[in-house]
Amino acid sequence: MKTILSAMVLTIFCFAHHAHGALVVTVGNGTGRSNPIQVTQNGSGAISFYISASDSTAGDDSFSLSGYDISVDFGGATGTGDNIGTPGSFSNFNAVALTGVGNYGPDTSASFNNTTAAFANLFAPPANFDFIVGDTNGGDPTIVEGAAPTGLFQLTFDVGNTPIGVYDVIFRTTTAQGLYTTNNTSFNTTPSPQPVIAFQGSVAVVSASAVPEPGSMLALAGVFAVGGVRQWRKKKRGAAEPATC
Repeated sequence: MKTILSAMVLTIFCFAHHAHGALVVTVGNGTGRSNPIQVTQNGSGAISFYISASDSTAGDDSFSLSGYDISVDFGGATGTGDNIGTPGSFSNFNAVALTGVGNYGPDTSASFNNTTAAFANLFAPPANFDFIVGDTNGGDPTIVEGAAPTGLFQLTFDVGNTPIGVYDVIFRTTTAQGLYTTNNTSFNTTPSPQPVIAFQGSVAVVSASAVPEPGSMLALAGVFAVGGVRQWRKKKRGAAEPATC
């Protein structure tokens, strides 16, 4: 009898857990270390953060968002982040709010803090983080369940001479934080705070020589254009010739 009751409680808990929607934060392409955002050595880079409301079986789980603080761990190489700060030669980090239709910010201002994060990096993953990005100027937009994600901000940076490779960009949620029990991640929502799901992202540093120069691209386009014109003229002459028996 006890076994049957335990199974029933577990079933009810699972149903309740899956019935409600959640906040979904997507970093970059949201595909982890596959399909990373490409950046170039000695150039600049950016990766965007988005938020959406997941579909659920409990009716409409849309919510309004009046503010957020998101903790970010940048630059690990294992899929879980790192615990020693940002690697390589990445530098000049900042955050710019995404604006316009489908985005959170009415202007490009977003708060950027890398001071509080320094203490967190004394601990091992998943506790550490490098930056906190926040915004409260969005005018309480409604995040509609099942709709396209709303853009929050871009994390911008200089790549420098960082070694070629793939580097994690991890959103640290408010749960499972190990030794460091708080990481300043928070969402001010109506209805009250929701469960949070994270789809992590990454950036891939590539050599500048692997990216065609604009002049080279124009020259290549010119070659294709000349070839296309010649082919068109050849076809035109062939079409104009009288048919022979």
